[in-house]
Parts: sequence; C-alpha cells; structure tokens
Amino acid sequence: MKCYSRVLAVAAFLAAAFLPAIVQAQGLGNLTYTAQELEKPISTFGPSGAGKFPSGPTGSNTVLMLHGYLIVIASVDSGAPPLGIHIFDVANPRSPKLLKSVTGTPELATGREIHSMPVAMINGKDIVALQTISGVMFYDFTDPLNPKYVSSLALAGVNRGDYDNASWMLSWTYPYLFVAGTGNGVYIVDATDPAAPTLVTRVATGVMGNFRIGPVFAAGNYLVVLGMDQPTTGVSIVDVGNPRAPFLLTTTTLPSSLYAAVVVGDRIYAPGTNGDYLFMKWTPTAITTLARKTSGTDRGGYCTVQSGFVVCGQSAEGYKKWDVRNEASIVQVGRGTDPAAVGGDFDFATILGNLVYLGNDHATGAALIPHSMAPDTAPPEVAKVYPLDGETKQPLTTRVTVFFSEDLDLGTVNAANILVRKSGGTALEGTFSKSSFNAISFGPKAPLEANTTYEVVVVAGGLKDLVGNSLQTAAISRFSTGASLTIGAGGAGGGTVTGSGGAGGRGTGGAAAGTGGNASGGSTGGATATGGATATGGALGSTGGAVSGGISGGGTGGTVGGTGGLTVVSTGGSVASTGGSVPSTGSGGVGSSSGGAGVPGATAGGGCGCSVPGGSDPTAVLPFLSLALALGMGARRSRRRPKVVTRQ
Repeated sequence: MKCYSRVLAVAAFLAAAFLPAIVQAQGLGNLTYTAQELEKPISTFGPSGAGKFPSGPTGSNTVLMLHGYLIVIASVDSGAPPLGIHIFDVANPRSPKLLKSVTGTPELATGREIHSMPVAMINGKDIVALQTISGVMFYDFTDPLNPKYVSSLALAGVNRGDYDNASWMLSWTYPYLFVAGTGNGVYIVDATDPAAPTLVTRVATGVMGNFRIGPVFAAGNYLVVLGMDQPTTGVSIVDVGNPRAPFLLTTTTLPSSLYAAVVVGDRIYAPGTNGDYLFMKWTPTAITTLARKTSGTDRGGYCTVQSGFVVCGQSAEGYKKWDVRNEASIVQVGRGTDPAAVGGDFDFATILGNLVYLGNDHATGAALIPHSMAPDTAPPEVAKVYPLDGETKQPLTTRVTVFFSEDLDLGTVNAANILVRKSGGTALEGTFSKSSFNAISFGPKAPLEANTTYEVVVVAGGLKDLVGNSLQTAAISRFSTGASLTIGAGGAGGGTVTGSGGAGGRGTGGAAAGTGGNASGGSTGGATATGGATATGGALGSTGGAVSGGISGGGTGGTVGGTGGLTVVSTGGSVASTGGSVPSTGSGGVGSSSGGAGVPGATAGGGCGCSVPGGSDPTAVLPFLSLALALGMGARRSRRRPKVVTRQ
C-alpha cells in the first residue's frame, strides 16, 4: 500500500499546484423546468428598461463560466467599443444575482464585440484573452469578483473594423494565441507572458485559401480557419506545428454561404446566410460536407455543442437546436427566443447545462432559456485528441488539444486529470488553456524530445462539466516525434505498435524483461492479447506499477473501450492467462480472465513498480490508473515544406 500512498500524495500535490485557492461560487443551478418554461426565457439580462439589472450588460454575446460564476462581457454590434464586465451568481437560474460590474475603464474602452473568450491557466492565474479594436488584450480573472487588466497588443491592420480590419475570433493553445484577422489573415501571438505578448507572424489570406478569415480553431498542431460573411468562401486546414512557419494542408470552397462556425474534434458545424447550415468533417487532407440543412430565412450565428446536440444562434429568430447523433439524419429538435427583446440580434447561443444563454448585442436584453426540462445528467466524454492517436513525426513544439463532448468546469482541469507524458513516464510540466468551446489544450514548458513517444491520458472521475457531472470513461492517445511509436520499456507497455483499426489478430508479449511485444492491428473486431512472459512492471499513471488486471496484475480482465480496437492498459508483470477479448461491435467489454502477478520495474521508467495481489481490483483504489488505449492508428502525418507567409 506504500505505492498507493505515494501515488495519492503525488496527485494531491499536482492538484494543489494547479488549483489555486479561489473562492468558488455555488455554480450553475441544474434544475427541472416545466413544459411552460421550456424554450422560453426564465430570466433576462440587460440594462434598466431591458432587464432587471440597472447596472447590468447592455448588449452581450458569448459567455464564460469560471469558478462557479457566470462572466458576461457586455459588447455591442458592429464591432464597436466599449466592453463591460459583469459577474453573476446563477445558482438559481430563475433569479440570477449581479455581483460585480466593471465599466468605464480606459482598457475596456478599447474592447470590441466578443466572439470568443479563451482562458489560459498560467502560474496559478486564469488569464482571459479578449478582442479589441486594435488587436487583443488580456485580463486576469483568477478572482472573478476582482478582474484585473494585464496588457494589450496592437496588431498592424486591425483598426476598429467589423467584417474587415478586425480582430474577429481567438483560439489559445498556450503559448500561442491565434487571432482571426478577417482580410489580414491570421496573427500568431506568443503569449507565454501575457504581460508582454509579442507577434510571431501573420499568415496572409493568400496562404489559406483566399477568403476573409472569421472563425478560427486550434487543434494541436492544426488550425481550422473558416471564411465568413461572403457569398463564396471556404474552409482551410493549416499546419501550425511550427508557429513561425505555418503552411496550408488543404482547402475547399463551400457549397453555401458561411457566417460563423464551431469546431469540436473533427466536426465543423457552420451556419450561414438565408437559414443555411453546413455539417462537415475535416482531416489534415480533406474537408467533407456531411449534410446541408435549412431552417428559417435569417442569418445563422455562433454555435456550441453538448453531447450530440448543436445549438446555434440565428439573428432575429433566436436559437436552433440540432440533433447530430445520427449524421445520416440530422434534425432540428428545438428553438428558443425572447419575444420581449424587441429588435434583438440573437447570434450567440452558449449551452450551460440544460440552459442556453441567448446573447443579444442590440442592447434589448439577453436571456437564459431551458433547452431541456430535465436536469443535465450526461457525463462529459472525450471526443478527439490532437495530435491524433498514432501520428508520427510531430514537431518538438507540439501542443496537445483534447476536445470534449461539452464544456468543462475549468476548476477540474489540472495535471492530475489530464496527463501529457513520455510513454510510461511522469506528467510533463506545462500550461493548460481552454483554447475554444469544448477544447482544452496543453502547452509543454520545454520542447519535446526527438524520436520519443508521448501519451495523452484523460483520467476518469476527475474532470467535470458545468453542472458537476464527472467524466466516466478514461482515454489514452499516443503520438511520436519520431518515425514510429515506441511504448517505453519498463513503462506502460513495451515494443512498437503498428497497424490500424481493431485487432483482428493476436498480439503477444515479448519474452525479454522490460519490453513488451509488438501488437499488430487487424482491420476489424478484437481478439485477445497475451502479456510478455517476463515483462517488467511500469508506470500507468505517473507512478509505475503493473496494475491492470487481465494483462498485468492479478485483477480481472482489462476494460476495453473505444472503437473495437485491441486495447492495452499495461504490460507489466508476467501473464498467466489471456486478457479479455474485444467485442467486434466496437463497444468494448471486460475480459474475465485473471492475470498473473506483476513484476516490479527495475528501471527509473518503471516507476515504483508495484504489483497488485491476484484477484484484487486496483481500479477501486486508484481509478485514475485504470485506462484504455485503442491501438487504431491513422495515416502517418506528412510534413510538407512551408509556403511563404508574410511577416510583420
């Protein structure tokens, strides 16, 4: 049990290091609503005459939940200043309480219409990036009731514009802030120190498809850029693995107009003019339209996503709710608006539990509207990890992005719940950021090592959504800075992993101590995996020890999840019998055979090398060490030569 104590102590230390002592509000109330309340305002936000808060926001767009508070940035249409900061207690969404307003400062006088609010958790502080009429600025919201201005950065060409010469949208994969600059392309800002940000480069529109850039979303080393408010526009995927030399990977012209969009994983949800909606999928080499729908006649706006549903604002028509769980039959399943907000511009729809914050930047009042009567009980899930599982030849400047099925409580994002590490090693030092809606990114403190395999581990039970539902299913993904993946000897697995899809054949453990065998994936189904006869224990979690039943340790067969691929949890310890098989349906399952005793790791990479007594279930003691890895590998990434970018 000494190993368990050490693991728990490390987890407690990491939590303390990454979770500063902040006064936490009660959070968002997760209530039940009546049929009469469904899709109708239960509370409104606005100045005197438009709502119940005399000093509340005028117009507003997107909003942010942080430390249990609702942060509303007052902004007005057409990209004009100023901004205002308003902090609400929404424990009872039927009766929000305005706790703090900050208006009239010189810094806020430079702010422009807010299309995004990315957050980076830097040295115990929560720093929010905001758009300004001349570029970007940074605010410290560590104590939401006492927001502090940090700095501003002017960007050449950004000059009080609305659809052009404007800072349109932001995405932050620390340390790099990506600023959509409309006709000026994309600015890449080094915000390692938000008090002294610097421009790295500007990528011209000619490099990215020759359209005006509006929505922009970072996904690891990729950047998804989309056009806006033009009859003919497109979507492009840009490689920003080296932010000083970005280059175009693929671009496409869209079949309909586009105004705004949201990217979650490899999906793009994009409303346009005349009630058009495009539902797309992207890869580094292609953008595919999955469906095109029409709802109403007005211009579509900004969207958010929750557990298979997409909610988009639509100018004068309120929000539209789409069920995208079956992409062969995407259907609209809801609509909400605020009839009292005369002349409203409802472009923004932010999902908060079973509510939608319907923003309105025409200063006639925003609203909280239930999109579901039942409380939100769906746990968040991992939607996609970038770099993709199995990607190789990743740059040493790689940033990691994990997309989730819904927005997360940022207070639960820390190095104990999301680990980025060398295979089988300890968590890297670095900084987490909410890079965009539903996306958490990680920027390592130091460059990655060459020819090294890294893994991204999302732990079950720690991360929570905005109303406290915990992530239930752990996930693990691996990428390499070299030409192949190598799962560390004496660590969490050994040998080289190859192949794609589910494991149609059988992977066998290596005979040499400290190394696992090669596991070759077939195209379908899942068979069994036999552990190495003398493979040493190793660290799953950051502490070593063979803890996975079925493959190592004496517990029950390892849990298999994901898409039906063979999943290796750990390879430490000699294996007395075969691990559990994977159902061909891809839903995973639990193997029933018991593994043999784990053998302690002999190297530093093996961590503490604990073994688990036969028949015991280590996941009952250390749930964050029970993880699954789908060995389905995508195509290896091609690194092309950079195209020319303009610099300033």
